[in-house]
Amino acid sequence: MTDNDDEPHLGLINKQGKIVVSTKYSGLSIGFVNGFCEVSLDKKGMVDDKGKEVLPTIYDFIDFAKDNLFVINNNGKNGFADYTGKVLVKPKYQGATYAGNGLFFFMKEPQRWGLMNFKEEVVVQPEFTFTSEFVNGKVVLQKDGGEEYTVYSTGKVVKN
Repeated sequence: MTDNDDEPHLGLINKQGKIVVSTKYSGLSIGFVNGFCEVSLDKKGMVDDKGKEVLPTIYDFIDFAKDNLFVINNNGKNGFADYTGKVLVKPKYQGATYAGNGLFFFMKEPQRWGLMNFKEEVVVQPEFTFTSEFVNGKVVLQKDGGEEYTVYSTGKVVKN
């Protein structure tokens, strides 16, 4: 609880009764995932297990991705931030999912997916109809019409 009744009243305490997450939030997830707790005021943010706000409460949606990354979303657009809170890709892609190996899938209308690196350089042109994560540096994807291709994290694309 806070002394000011006009402030939100949700936070987290540890087993010793010490406040770990400030009581300034109107919403939060109970407990920590990967050392982080989602918090909210009007929008969502993340705090670490020491109570430090890593991502400010400015996002519509935040999710965990592999390799210590968050998917961040504003106004229906996705981007990425790392666990230190550094925004790697601003939320500006209608569709963006982490592929692994330092790459992400981005969508161009209508439902065509390609790959970019975190410098936002296109590695594979958007011509695939769905996404998946890399396994051992490669993934099998389809183009319109059902043709399958092996896409490598190097950007190499081979028809199967």
